[in-house]
Amino acid sequence: MKVPYARKWQKETDKLRQIALDCDLTEELKWGKPCFTFLKKNVAIVIPLKESCAFSFFKGALLKDPKHILERIGEHTQAGRWIKFTSLREIAALRSTLKDYLYEAIELEESGKR
Repeated sequence: MKVPYARKWQKETDKLRQIALDCDLTEELKWGKPCFTFLKKNVAIVIPLKESCAFSFFKGALLKDPKHILERIGEHTQAGRWIKFTSLREIAALRSTLKDYLYEAIELEESGKR
C-alpha cells in the first residue's frame, strides 16, 4: 500500500518513531503507517499528511493534555487526538512532552479505560 506524502515527511516520521520506540512500545505496520502498540492494543500512529506529519493517540481524549497540544482529529471523532508537526525542530521541542503523553497512554491501556 502506497501512503501519500510518506516520502515528504520521512525525517519527521523517523523521529516520531524513535520517540515511541524509546517508550518501549511495539511497532507494527497498520494501514500502511507505523503504529505503536502496548499488549497488542493500539496506542499511537504516525500519519503523513499533505501539509504536516501527525502523531495520533487512539485514546487521546482520555489524556490529561496539560500543554493543550492535542487537537481533535475531526468533527465526529470520539477518542482520537493528534499533534501535527511540520519540522524536526517542532518535534525536538516537544520530545519530552510526547514521551510523557505516551507513558500516560500506556497506563490507560493497562487500566483498561475506554
